[in-house]
Amino acid sequence: MAKIVDEFYEHGLNNDPIDLIYPNDKEKEQLKCAVNTDEFLFYSNNPESVFYKDFADSGKYFCRETVKGNGQIYTWHRNEYEGTITSLILMYNPNDFDIELNFTNIGTTIDANWVSDVYAWRDYLTAANNPVKITLHPYEYANIFSRQIPAHCNFGVISRVSIVDKQGNPAAVTFFDLAYVDEAKSGNATEPAQASVTGAKSDPHRGVGAGFYETFTLNLSMSSDEQNKAKVVSFGKDKTTDTSNDGDSFDGKDLIQMTDSSGQITVKGLAGNYGVQMDVRLNFTNNTGSVGNFKVVMSSTGGAIYPFVSLDGVFAYPGRRIDTAKNLMEMIDLGTIENGQSVSVSFFTALTAVSTAPFIIGVIRA
Repeated sequence: MAKIVDEFYEHGLNNDPIDLIYPNDKEKEQLKCAVNTDEFLFYSNNPESVFYKDFADSGKYFCRETVKGNGQIYTWHRNEYEGTITSLILMYNPNDFDIELNFTNIGTTIDANWVSDVYAWRDYLTAANNPVKITLHPYEYANIFSRQIPAHCNFGVISRVSIVDKQGNPAAVTFFDLAYVDEAKSGNATEPAQASVTGAKSDPHRGVGAGFYETFTLNLSMSSDEQNKAKVVSFGKDKTTDTSNDGDSFDGKDLIQMTDSSGQITVKGLAGNYGVQMDVRLNFTNNTGSVGNFKVVMSSTGGAIYPFVSLDGVFAYPGRRIDTAKNLMEMIDLGTIENGQSVSVSFFTALTAVSTAPFIIGVIRA
């Protein structure tokens, strides 16, 4: 039975890299990705570093979008103002009837020394924080997640949200992600902050996306000539021209499609799929010719990464990041597998903030 590893061992240290083997064209046909496009992603990560010019004091909001029904909020910024700011999500009911907002799976980040949102993901996946219910009357404003953010802190929110009318039908709401220095100027936000735009697909995104939850079915096997290597799948980046598939094993089809209503960001595919929950169903077959112990590993082909898993309701994080691209962190022990035998495991993960895509998940022979 699959379990979280007893020790988070990192392969590739001391200049001892492991070769990565990607699925061939026939094996790629066994890889499936399904996106919950019926639900929204309110996403705010640009501008990523925020200054006084980006605050409500200067008439700006980071992101404003109207959404409807069920979805997720994901925000991530860094306060580069030389002082404390107030960060919040402002809500506006554009309807002529009452609406109810239910926030669950709430995870927040605020730390001067911590650069990832991995613990926000822990709270999100374990539902560690109490849910919040808010009723908005017609054309009424209210806020949630109001927090004081010291200078040079990273800060953000991950939360599920449902918006309904009194009959329980999906309803619309307008969300603003904003911050201010002076509360008296908190209502000045009428225009979007200038996004950092280079036109590159790796630019930080903002806007609303079609889906925040992806289900991956990964059927992988390891042959006799692959047993000293890692069999891996890559996620979260448009496929490059590299024939090794060091881009995206789904040819970019797993990238959430985003729209920025301000029109400043025109790239649609959410680079890295940061903030997107991954439901991974892995089926692994040992075709090496002999019995062996196999483990699920995580890494990035781009650079640093903060790997985590949620397996059977238990959240596990090594307590450190991987600093080098293609180093592999053992995360799940699949146990001893006979030759020809298959083992299945289902778990949740995500690519955290301040990580680098493409994200990879794979299997090694321990």
